[in-house]
Amino acid sequence: MSSEFERIPLTTGTIISGLQLLVLILGVAAIFMSIGGRDQQLNYAITDLNELGNIVQELVKAQVTSVTKDGEHDRILSDLSERIIALERK
Repeated sequence: MSSEFERIPLTTGTIISGLQLLVLILGVAAIFMSIGGRDQQLNYAITDLNELGNIVQELVKAQVTSVTKDGEHDRILSDLSERIIALERK
């Protein structure tokens, strides 16, 4: 009885070819993992930049509100000062 698959003798060339194929597969896998890692870092950076943009926008709104209130306070203080001066003149 002969088997459908004959035994292939393992030679040094066959072993080296198999190892080269294994190293090639591992190298390609490492490249794809590296690209995936970079994509993940870019996604994190984009998310952080969006959050930073929101924070800056809120800070600008707070500063505008503060300046507006300061202007109103200055106006009120100026009015009070004029009233005090008017009282002193009487």
